[in-house]
Amino acid sequence: MIVLPGDELVNVRAPRQYTYLKDGKTYAAVLGIVENGTFTPYEFVYTPKLGDVVVGRVIAEKKRVAYIVDLGAYKTAVIMTRGLPVKIKIGDVVMGKLEQSDEILSNIRVLRGGALIKINPSKIARVIGTNGSMVKIIKEKTETSVYVGYNGYIYVAGKNVSKAIKAIYTIERRAHIRGLTDFISDMLEGEKNEE
Repeated sequence: MIVLPGDELVNVRAPRQYTYLKDGKTYAAVLGIVENGTFTPYEFVYTPKLGDVVVGRVIAEKKRVAYIVDLGAYKTAVIMTRGLPVKIKIGDVVMGKLEQSDEILSNIRVLRGGALIKINPSKIARVIGTNGSMVKIIKEKTETSVYVGYNGYIYVAGKNVSKAIKAIYTIERRAHIRGLTDFISDMLEGEKNEE
């Protein structure tokens, strides 16, 4: 269901920064959608949070103590070099988890042999789908590996990278419609039959 600014949100989970209270009732402050009892803004700027899994690009090394990672957000993340089990260089795409603070990345994985794309972070939940259903369809029908960061960066590698990317951008554009999972499944199935 599409929600306009000023619409009342009843029995809906919603991030506080995108709502306001008036006379004891909660209202949407921005355009968004309600799905499965959760309000998601149509667009928002990613704010790093403890525990988030993110994807980013290594943009600098700081005095051989840490690597600086661009998250496409208002601030960067840091990978400490001490005890790092993987080799990293500037330009590498990495995936990790924001731990200890909202700036330090751990559980680092270097992603190679694919393509990095960015979508609006507000659409990431739709790309993942309920219990991972959407991303699973993309992976299976395109024979790719898809690494999704809550910050809006997505890394795709495998057999049909361009098809997977097309599906992801379609999800971003059509995130507000119902039946999107079936639409994407049919779209990818149709392209598969054309090969």
